[in-house]
Amino acid sequence: MRPTTQSIEAPQPPSSPLSGFVDVLRSEFCKFRTVRSTYWTLFAAVAFNVGLAALAAVFVPGQLNAQEKTTFDSVRLSLGGIHLSQVAFGVLGVLVITSEYGTGMIRATLAAVPQRRRVLAAKVIVFTATALAVGILSSFAAYFAFQAFLSDASLGSSIGDPGVLRAAIGGGLYMTALGLLGLALADGENPLQRFG
Repeated sequence: MRPTTQSIEAPQPPSSPLSGFVDVLRSEFCKFRTVRSTYWTLFAAVAFNVGLAALAAVFVPGQLNAQEKTTFDSVRLSLGGIHLSQVAFGVLGVLVITSEYGTGMIRATLAAVPQRRRVLAAKVIVFTATALAVGILSSFAAYFAFQAFLSDASLGSSIGDPGVLRAAIGGGLYMTALGLLGLALADGENPLQRFG
């Protein structure tokens, strides 16, 4: 009797566009968190936001006269560090794209995932999620640091006051939007777009 040979095929996992995109997201998140510039720019953004709020709380109230104290907006001043933090977020948005183009690793990325739009969408999602979390948390931290270091308690406000919550969340959204603008500008300038 002749032995029969049966071809054994390995079971193929179900393939869907969503499962493939999750893998691309994981890859982009891994790249995003392993670059040192990510941590430095996020640290700079938080330090500018919180540090300037604390300094303003200590030094500005002593410089105000009685009339200025009546129109003093503690929420606006506590989020004054956003003006410097926005630069760090914009730089981070640019680095999300240019770090791969600068090292030539974009070729490996596009070889693994030839659909350039899928890679770009994953980069945008990873950046947006991180920037939103850090931006909103740093805005709240700046507000609370300002209130904690405020040298004149009569100028303080509460998180429940009208507009305070909206301003802190809006600060995080604003910085995220500027980071996405940096990402879009950097992506528009890359000469390797023809590979997608």
